[in-house]
Amino acid sequence: MYIKKSILVALILIKLALVAYILVEERVILANDGTENTSFYLEIQSTEPPLPQMTPLNRVVSEEDGWLPFEATAYCTFGITKTGVWVQRGIIAVDPSVIPLGSIVEIQAGPYSGLYTAMDTGAVIKDRLIDIYMPSWEEAVRFGRQSIKMRVIRKGWNPGFHVDASLADGLRVER
Repeated sequence: MYIKKSILVALILIKLALVAYILVEERVILANDGTENTSFYLEIQSTEPPLPQMTPLNRVVSEEDGWLPFEATAYCTFGITKTGVWVQRGIIAVDPSVIPLGSIVEIQAGPYSGLYTAMDTGAVIKDRLIDIYMPSWEEAVRFGRQSIKMRVIRKGWNPGFHVDASLADGLRVER
């Protein structure tokens, strides 16, 4: 009885992983039409216009460009985020009163530089502290705690809202 349930759960998880891959990668790797050994590869074409090119990650950043200083730590907990998605690379935990959930941010953090989505929160994540998801405990320990630069690309869930220079004004530290 338990073995049958375990097999069923494993099959469901495999199907969910495949669907998640299809959604994230926007492609179907292999599909079978049910007749003999006929398989095909399908690339899903997006109707959205391509995003504008991002600026190079190795350039000098400044607050005038919307870059703000943050502290970053790493976490490797397996589970579901505050927004209801499974944790995975590219997700950060934020203080939602500073960076709204659903926001897309660009981070300058050495080899971890890139685009991230604010999808999680944490009890100790306050103000300008973020937590970057990493799949292994060893990688999270190596990352440690670092000072980073971050800027908001899209604030919140509205994908039609493009950031202008005034968006980050509310996050700037008064001097």
